[in-house]
Amino acid sequence: YVLAFSGTGIVAGSLMDGIFDLTVSASLVVDAYGQTLSGGSRTYTFRRLFGDVTGNGTVDMADNRHMTIALGSTSGGNAYRWYLDYNGDGKIDMADNRQYIARMGRSV
Repeated sequence: YVLAFSGTGIVAGSLMDGIFDLTVSASLVVDAYGQTLSGGSRTYTFRRLFGDVTGNGTVDMADNRHMTIALGSTSGGNAYRWYLDYNGDGKIDMADNRQYIARMGRSV
């Protein structure tokens, strides 16, 4: 199964930048044998910041190399990285790069 997002603030299926809590309700998770998730419901906190490829919570020069390599690539190409395609149009172009640059130095 895939977790999908929709609604206000969602761009190309992705959450807006921020820190989020995901609660998994144990009674709604069932395995092939009909057993629910043991141990009760769980909450996971995660962050989302477009351009933060390294996952350190900041868009910085460590991420720049990834965008530089991916810029100009298209879906299916070796350099293409879906997580750098801001608008989800299958190409990493200047529109995506502008979103990246707008976040340079930002942290969540």
